[in-house]
Amino acid sequence: MDVVRKDAGKIFEQLVASKGIKKTFIASKMGISPQYLNNIIHFGGFNADFAFKAAKVLDVNPSIFLTKSYRENLKIK
Repeated sequence: MDVVRKDAGKIFEQLVASKGIKKTFIASKMGISPQYLNNIIHFGGFNADFAFKAAKVLDVNPSIFLTKSYRENLKIK
């Protein structure tokens, strides 16, 4: 079962832009380098763990990054 939406990276980028937050700030809050953050978003590695951490930093519900089937499995709406 897929856990993270295929467009999670795009959603992340849109949220960052709409909130006006710098990616360096997000990376710092997540304890990773800006380069590693960029690699995750653009080249793979956007997994459930990353989704929950990113959601916390961005102050959004993590379900925005998760597939419908996974949300239903977790009972997240």
